[in-house]
Amino acid sequence: LRAHYDAELAYVDSQVGRLLAGLTERGLRANTLIVLTSTHGMQLFDHGGLGDSQTLHDELLHVPLLLAGPEVEPGLNEVGASLIDLAPTLCEYLGLDVPEVMQGSPVQALRVEGGRILFSETDRIRRRRAAMDERHKVILDLESGEVSMFDLIDDPDEVHDLADNPKFRGHRALLEAALERFMVSHD
Repeated sequence: LRAHYDAELAYVDSQVGRLLAGLTERGLRANTLIVLTSTHGMQLFDHGGLGDSQTLHDELLHVPLLLAGPEVEPGLNEVGASLIDLAPTLCEYLGLDVPEVMQGSPVQALRVEGGRILFSETDRIRRRRAAMDERHKVILDLESGEVSMFDLIDDPDEVHDLADNPKFRGHRALLEAALERFMVSHD
């Protein structure tokens, strides 16, 4: 399965290469904004699952957001962004006002310092919601009420559940409160 998944990625890579080559051949690449992203990652037996959108662990949540084009500064921006930031990012890039109904922020305005809480949700197989800041993530299973908490820096594979660790009680409560506000405003 991993080899098949790697082959799919290689195919997508070759097709993106063809697209870029075609734009270059036609003299269009210098004036074209290229955006590459994905809606979700893939679980290959990580956390006991297979496929997409079944959990809210990072193997499903971390997706690329690649921008290339005129006036796009080359480099890596490691801010905590979300797919809701894509439309505001494109509006700002194009010099358009960001409509007030958009909930995201242009990634150009985001800073690495943190302080932002991001949310994710899935209703596939089980209803789950997550809140994460630059270091920690809380995942709530809405059916069982079970809460998990992970340190995304010290435990990037999300193996060690900290939900019952008294040391993290305050931070868990902060993320759970933010998650509650998110669910009230989005359900």
